[in-house]
Amino acid sequence: MNNDRDDIEKLKLKIAIFNTKEDIKNNYLQKNNERKGVNLVKKKMIATACACLVLVSGIVAAKTIKFSNDMTSVRGLGKGVDTAIENGYIQNVEMDFQKFDDKGTEIKIENFFMDDLNLSVNFLFKFNEKLEKIPNMELTGLIVRDEENRIIYNGLSPEIFERYCKKNNLDYEYLKFNENYMNCGWGVGDEKIEDNLIRLKYNIHTPNAFPKSKKLYFSLEEITVMQWEKDERSSYKINGYWSTAVDVPEKMYNRTNEYYKVVSCSNNFEINSAFVTDIGFEIGINNMPTKDNKMPVNDILSYVENENGEKYGLSFSLSRRNLQYRIIDNKLDFYETFNMTKYNATDKIKVVLYYYDEPVIIELEKVK
Repeated sequence: MNNDRDDIEKLKLKIAIFNTKEDIKNNYLQKNNERKGVNLVKKKMIATACACLVLVSGIVAAKTIKFSNDMTSVRGLGKGVDTAIENGYIQNVEMDFQKFDDKGTEIKIENFFMDDLNLSVNFLFKFNEKLEKIPNMELTGLIVRDEENRIIYNGLSPEIFERYCKKNNLDYEYLKFNENYMNCGWGVGDEKIEDNLIRLKYNIHTPNAFPKSKKLYFSLEEITVMQWEKDERSSYKINGYWSTAVDVPEKMYNRTNEYYKVVSCSNNFEINSAFVTDIGFEIGINNMPTKDNKMPVNDILSYVENENGEKYGLSFSLSRRNLQYRIIDNKLDFYETFNMTKYNATDKIKVVLYYYDEPVIIELEKVK
């Protein structure tokens, strides 16, 4: 118990994660304030297409992050994803640049990965002139489908979507989601590699689960470039056409979960799921009692620990499955994703949840 409540360790963890959360929150709020002039279609997309993600991720609007050059630390999806990439859960794509418009804009896919919650793609954009600063780009005309004609993602243009469906004989209506038409949110990060070359990271995520697709088809007809000068916002569109297809590797379409069973719990929590994937560990608890409709779990202090004594905090990823925001009748269905992955999980693990500032210890064992 003393180790679990070591004051110095708790303080360090609290400060580090608090800073991370504040950075995410402040950047998001700043962008939201700057984008008050965003068009009505985009507002409807965020409100309707991503309504579930308000509960799942806490943040759903497009979000621009400046990245370093270290690929394993810049995906923007949490340390669990970084660990997966370090262990080869990434697909590099051998592809030449392809023409997008008649002004010299060219595109190719550098790499990607796909799991239940994320489709993360690195696009490379080449322009015919030197860029003085990084353009803030959104792929408003991007559509992604798979070999079963399931819509994995669509951008903010209903006209482009309707035209795409008609061309490909697809019977979908814009924002009328179903099991074959994914409800998605997205995050954006950009990085200038050379004077005329931009890496655009598109992190697409869903509140449910992506299918185990074997092939992905990308189509792009419109890019929206946004600029801010003090309080003034301006934007312009780059129109063209680009399409390509990539094969999804077997390790991604045959992805599996490793499940855990409860050995002991120091509280009478109703634990309904505990499993680890390539990108993280998730635990689900039904009907967690709350007091005065207040959040019961301190997500800054809570962690999961493996048999080697290694501790992993919450992912704080935009795509993490997180239903902490639905309290009904002073009860909560609690789901959280931690940074422990298949690559560092052990047969026995311990989850420590700080429940109203008191640690609840949950001992778990892998199901063989």
